[in-house]
Order: sequence, then structure tokens, then C-alpha cells
Amino acid sequence: MSNAPRGSTPDTTWTIRALANRYVGSLAELSPMVAMMVGLRPWDDRMPDLSPDGTAAEDELARTTLAELDLLVRAAPPTDPHERRCARLLAERLRTQLDVSAAGEQLCAVRTIAGPVQSVRQMLVLMSTETEDDWAVAARRMARTPEAFAGYIASLSEGARRGILAAPRQVNGTVEQLRQWVAAYGGRGWFAEFCAGADVSQSLRNELDQAATVAVEAATALRRWLANEYLPRTQGISDGVGSG
Repeated sequence: MSNAPRGSTPDTTWTIRALANRYVGSLAELSPMVAMMVGLRPWDDRMPDLSPDGTAAEDELARTTLAELDLLVRAAPPTDPHERRCARLLAERLRTQLDVSAAGEQLCAVRTIAGPVQSVRQMLVLMSTETEDDWAVAARRMARTPEAFAGYIASLSEGARRGILAAPRQVNGTVEQLRQWVAAYGGRGWFAEFCAGADVSQSLRNELDQAATVAVEAATALRRWLANEYLPRTQGISDGVGSG
């Protein structure tokens, strides 16, 4: 991965694909989900940063990379078709991210599929659990669930402050989904079910059980906050397309 210096005069020997590769590496440092999906940082035990600060950090990376891409293209217009395609796709991806963020979408991201809440569970479902070391990472990651959900609440609270709110139907759906997570596995919760079959040492078993309890408590707290504090503020917000 290239470590080309940033600045107003780009190195014209530095390819656009090298810039794209560096962007992915830098994004993986900010987003554990990206890191996991591309096979980087297998030791990483973080949960996604769902707070406004997390979004701001990714936006800053996107802006910086977009500026570098513009400088690079203007200084040495790509002639290779793969480089041109990479430049177009990278610019499109970065601009779209910034446009979505500017619209405040991350401040009202409440949905039952592929949303912030689900990303917390995905961080566990999609990770490797083949070895005791893997399960140790899972225990530490699961214990960070309260931090992830607190960041999410901070984003939704900022959205509410700005008048950017999710539709009630989406909130109700997420509340029900969280209720099911908490009620799963005989009332011990989905997180306990996730790690129930882990063949690990007793000390790590204790860590996993404790982390699962903490995660279930965090899910319970988020469900209550959504139902009791956030949902009432969404009354009058129109449901999205296809709501019937």
C-alpha cells in the first residue's frame, strides 16, 4: 500500500489505484466493519463508531482523498483505462458519501435491515470464530456494544435536535427487533446464544458470558430509549415509499 505524501503537488508516479488502496486502508482504520470485510486487522476488537464523531472522521477522510484525487488527475490525466475507471468510481463513491452525510441521513438511520443497529450484530456474526484467540476478540468486541449503541443514540439525538427524524414505522420495527434479540435463547438474549457453543477455556467462557450480559443490557437500554424517548418525537413523520 502506498504511503505517498499528501500535499498540493502530487507525485505523478503515484497511481490512482494506489490512492484508492490507501483510502481503503485508512477507512479500515476508522471502520472495523470495512476492516473485517476486506480481511484487514483480524485482531481488531472494536465495534463501529456510530456517533457523529465517527461520521465526521470518515467524512474528513473522504474529503481529503477526493482533493488528492483531483490534484492527481489534473497533474497527470490518466491514460490507462483501468486508472480512468478507478478515478471515476472512487470520485463517485466519495462524493456520494459526502452528499449522504450532508443530508443528515446518518442522523436518522433507523431501519430493520442493514442499519447501524444491525451492524453491531454483524460485527459478531461475520467474524472468524475458529480459534480461542478469535473468541477472545469476540468477547472484547461484544463488551463494547454499550459504546456502539451510545454513539448511535448520540447520532439520533443530534438528528432530533435538527429536526431530522426517522419514520415511526421504522422505529417500531427496530424496537420489535431489539425485543426479539433480548428475548432470544430462553431470555438470555441473542448475544448469549451467539457464544453458547464456543469451545474455550473456562476463563474465556466467563469473559464471553459477562460480555454477552453487558451487550444484552445495552440492547435493552437502546430499545427503551427508542420506544420511550425517540418514538414520540417521530409522530407526524411520513413513512417511506412502499409503506402502503
